[in-house]
Amino acid sequence: MNLRSLTLAALFAVLPLAAQAQALYTEGRHYYTIEPAQPTEVADGKIEVVEVFSYACVHCANFEPHVAAWKADMPEHVQFRGLPAIFSPAWEPFGRAYFAAQALGVLDQLHRPLFQALHEQRQRLTTIEAIADFAGSQGIDRDRFLQAAKSSSTTTKIARAREQAQRYGVDGTPVIIVNGKYRVPSVGGFQGMLAVVDHLVAQEAAAATP
Repeated sequence: MNLRSLTLAALFAVLPLAAQAQALYTEGRHYYTIEPAQPTEVADGKIEVVEVFSYACVHCANFEPHVAAWKADMPEHVQFRGLPAIFSPAWEPFGRAYFAAQALGVLDQLHRPLFQALHEQRQRLTTIEAIADFAGSQGIDRDRFLQAAKSSSTTTKIARAREQAQRYGVDGTPVIIVNGKYRVPSVGGFQGMLAVVDHLVAQEAAAATP
């Protein structure tokens, strides 16, 4: 068998698998196309994956360990970022907390403990001051954290987060956005949700390959 025949044989072997994946994950059920597609915040050659979440959301708290495991094994061409959802004024302190921790480089130190404090320990952390107190208990400088949370830079990020979530068509959390083009809701369980994300990431990578 010559090289061309081997190549064609390999292609025909892959096609049924691609067709199965296409049939398994359907637009309008497992994911939604974002119209128009939104700009990404990644370098050329990277695929952006965005988690829209809130510390106030118990489903996001339950999803967090799954996301952490997925991030640990995500391909090098994927770039991940979180986007706090600000659906109401009550959720704004949590968005400020996220951006403050991010700005100070202590997001890993605060992220999961804040979920646990709210949903496992039932702490009433409803203001940015209370969250700053909690951050202090985690070894984070309380005053620097509060200053960052109340800064004009964070206020700008909060406004932009609201706008981005609206443009993505997000009306609940958690939601994953793939490359500014696809919105993946929490349908079929968390692992099922991440399987759809994997499928869309692979689809975007294949489309970008010359």
